[in-house]
Amino acid sequence: MFIITEVDTRLLNKVFQLVQDNNIKLENLKKKQDKLETMFIAQNDKINEFFSNLDEPNKHEVEKGKGKDKGKRSKNEFYQVNLCFIIISFVYLSLFN
Repeated sequence: MFIITEVDTRLLNKVFQLVQDNNIKLENLKKKQDKLETMFIAQNDKINEFFSNLDEPNKHEVEKGKGKDKGKRSKNEFYQVNLCFIIISFVYLSLFN
């Protein structure tokens, strides 16, 4: 069994200071993590809204074009065909530049 008879106050103060510094760093890290999490949730909501807005005009176009515009090309065909290429290019440029 190990018994401490005397405690060096300088050493104890250093240890206490280290514990306080680590606690402050952990609190700052938690705050930053919470802020980042809220940013991710907001970004996810914006992405979901963007994709839902992309789906809605296509539904209306299909309903409109059932009878009279059967043989004609849609006005947004370029964007419908190249949307995947545009999104992939944007993601590639934002991640690797």
